[in-house]
Amino acid sequence: MALPSLGQDSWSLLRVFFFQLFLLPSLPPASGTGGQGPMPRVKYHAGDGHRALSFFQQKGLRDFDTLLLSDDGNTLYVGAREAVLALNIQNPGIPRLKNMIPWPASERKKTEC
Repeated sequence: MALPSLGQDSWSLLRVFFFQLFLLPSLPPASGTGGQGPMPRVKYHAGDGHRALSFFQQKGLRDFDTLLLSDDGNTLYVGAREAVLALNIQNPGIPRLKNMIPWPASERKKTEC
């Protein structure tokens, strides 16, 4: 199918409009998430006993907001303000701190906030 040429008359503009209206939406989406946002790699349905995780607290840390589950499902990596944590979650509902790496923000990043 040849692309319509963009001419000066109104019929040419109308053909371009219909080309965009009907053909472009039928093209496959680009690779990636398609603008849907992050896609979970591991899913647990409501009521699954492996889904529950009890409260975790570490003195001096807050803003736990980035989570990544290890491939074996035994470690939960957690991004917090000023640190990255590795939690052992082998015992359902009882997360235990395996390791903590201090990760302070640079002065420039603090100034930006």
